Amino acid sequence: MLKTGELVDGKYKILNKIGQGGNGIVYLAIHEQLGKKRAVKEIRIESLGKNELARQRILSEIEILKNLEHPCLPEIIDVKVSGDSVLIIMEYIEGMNLKDRLSRHGPMGEEEVINIAFQLTEVLAYLHSRKPPVIYRDLKPSNIIIRKDGRISIIDFGAARQFHVGGEEDTVCLGTRGYAAPEQYGGKGQTDERSDIYCLGVTLYHLVTGKSPEEPPYYICPIREWNPDLSEGLEAVIGKCTIANPEERYQSCEELIYALRHLQEWEVGYRKKEKIKTGLFLVLSLGVILCFSGSIYLDKAQRICRQQLACSYLNYAERAVGDEEAASNYKKALMLYPEWKKIYVSLQNRFIRPGEFDMEDAAVLIGIFQPEEGKVPVLETYKTKDKKGFCDFCYKIGIGYFYYLGGVEGKKGAGPWFHEVIKADSSSFPASKEKRAKIYFNISEYYRNFVGKEKDQSGEMKMDNYGDFYQALHGLNQFYADKNSPASDAAAAFLISKEIAVEIRTYARELLQDKKVEYIMLKKELDIIGGKTERGRKRMECMELHRTREEMDELREIIKEAEKQLLLAYQTK
Repeated sequence: MLKTGELVDGKYKILNKIGQGGNGIVYLAIHEQLGKKRAVKEIRIESLGKNELARQRILSEIEILKNLEHPCLPEIIDVKVSGDSVLIIMEYIEGMNLKDRLSRHGPMGEEEVINIAFQLTEVLAYLHSRKPPVIYRDLKPSNIIIRKDGRISIIDFGAARQFHVGGEEDTVCLGTRGYAAPEQYGGKGQTDERSDIYCLGVTLYHLVTGKSPEEPPYYICPIREWNPDLSEGLEAVIGKCTIANPEERYQSCEELIYALRHLQEWEVGYRKKEKIKTGLFLVLSLGVILCFSGSIYLDKAQRICRQQLACSYLNYAERAVGDEEAASNYKKALMLYPEWKKIYVSLQNRFIRPGEFDMEDAAVLIGIFQPEEGKVPVLETYKTKDKKGFCDFCYKIGIGYFYYLGGVEGKKGAGPWFHEVIKADSSSFPASKEKRAKIYFNISEYYRNFVGKEKDQSGEMKMDNYGDFYQALHGLNQFYADKNSPASDAAAAFLISKEIAVEIRTYARELLQDKKVEYIMLKKELDIIGGKTERGRKRMECMELHRTREEMDELREIIKEAEKQLLLAYQTK
């Protein structure tokens, strides 16, 4: 370590230590002849040992800084090798880092944060414009110095790298957990400009809310949930910066700068004023064409605003730890953009999980679609705007209830979802799926109307219309698949085969008591799903290709049990 009073290179007198990071110690020094303060970063070579990655990071930091020139970056004065140390002599930036500023004074005002956002975005744009681009990767309050005149400087380039088109993915996370973009964790692709945009979004979130992503609740939520006085515009911009998928963030600093310059367009008051201005202009101009085009422009601008804010809420929902918080953000996203298919796909992925979907998930899902008083249900809007997407969503939710929730209640609950598919009568929705939806609906209706009724005077359950139940199972069993069918058809075939086997195993006695149902009819259904008929053999080939051995063994065991129960019921009839 350098010592207070020590003279470096015969010029720089060490005054005191001012900082310490993972790859070095920073001292305040003074140039004795010029009287100018300097920062001296000492990196002990021996401390790196055989860590070649650490050595390369140090060399990279030096080379990157030597070739940069920007008012928001420290100037490299000199680089010296002294014994077993590398000394980097830099411009000394006077001021306070933003982490200390937050600790002392709490969250910063929105106007000041927006000013800092512009400066940070501009310096990142400069770094990204280098040949090759420089990706900083460690933007956070402690690496940002705010000078007395309000200008900022970013320091510590130990995590920076140069971006190479077609380069390999990053192999190690260099950055700070909580601030670092998801792709900075090795194996998720090469970091690029959008990684810095993510770090910037998290930094702005910390500055304006005072909530560190390194502390509970460990995730980014809408800033107006912490402070309702903050603007919708800043909330939307931060939300878009911090989307997990890089493709959905701002793709460049130029895009982000444009968004920052148009923050006011998010505000309700501004939009009302703009409408008034436009209206006066249109009246004065008396131009029908101008009126028409102006109206389209405003509607488009408002739609874009709604979409971006909905995107932010969707991002928060997907990253939420608890279902209650996720549901709240999903509902906000749907209210803003009810026709956006991506929200519905996200809902499916979160709640409709094989082996995990339960009554609690079902209740949360229903709550999300519960309409607010006096407003059109979002699902109705979705059906109007995208009938095929609506049918696909309802069909998959129905499948979730029918198979994943399962049991009597699951099958009952599936009915309304399949009924929505049938009612929609979409010409673009696959006819095969619509046919299956009708069959599933009939089975669901059977469960709703007959299974679980109160006992009659004899103490037995009143079970009527097993003939109709058989017809529903028979229709379901007409599903066709062969070795050329896709994996999705194999999944459907497996679920259908298993369902039929389970129902015959469970209700063999009751089915045979109905005069419309004969033993040979039920045996034929089991022969189909067991691969003993031509149709069944082809369907079995499809399942063998796409389903696991364990699943197929389970199916064969259920079929065997169903055949046993059917024969026993027939013999004791």
